[in-house]
Amino acid sequence: MYSKSDSSRQIRLGLLVPVGNTTFEPDFHCAFSSQVSVHSHRVIAQRSHASENYESMDDINEEAVKEVKKLARAGIHFGAYGFTTATFYQVRVFAEKLEQRLIQALGVPVIVPALALLEALTYLKIRKISVVTPYPEWNNQTLKTFLSEASFEIVGFKGDERPKEVVKNNYFGISYPMKPQLSSKRYLTKVQMLLCCPVQHGEHLRLLRN
Repeated sequence: MYSKSDSSRQIRLGLLVPVGNTTFEPDFHCAFSSQVSVHSHRVIAQRSHASENYESMDDINEEAVKEVKKLARAGIHFGAYGFTTATFYQVRVFAEKLEQRLIQALGVPVIVPALALLEALTYLKIRKISVVTPYPEWNNQTLKTFLSEASFEIVGFKGDERPKEVVKNNYFGISYPMKPQLSSKRYLTKVQMLLCCPVQHGEHLRLLRN
């Protein structure tokens, strides 16, 4: 999928996203110049899962490795896997192995969110962070563990605090509906960065203005 003709574009990005995700494509279109076209394909777990957990992440990652091959037919130059939780729910080594599997399947470089996040924070020399997510408890706990094991100091953390039985929507069907409400004075004090991971397109700007 792309919004404009790519006849004059020189670089093609292949984007693999969960079936219900609606955030990656708008963000990528805003981030790249007119010389980059975004070509997306959606992936869905083969088995039914009541919620996101280790088993459901394993399931969709296996499908991702299979489905990413279809993007090669678009003659893409590099790829991106747009499922953040599915790349941070295990240790960093797991994310690196998943990235290599996707690269091998697609035949071109592939970026996964968790490793891109670590690389960006390292490049910016960020060690002390506050985190905002629309995630329920399980996702937040795995993200905290992933970041902590990478030696980041988490000063504040805000996610979806509704009861588990209420939080039924997830990326297997629809993007998270929760929009965290923050006080910048509370979560930006004594930190180097407010990390929004992820929120709806443009929502991070609203959060930072509050």
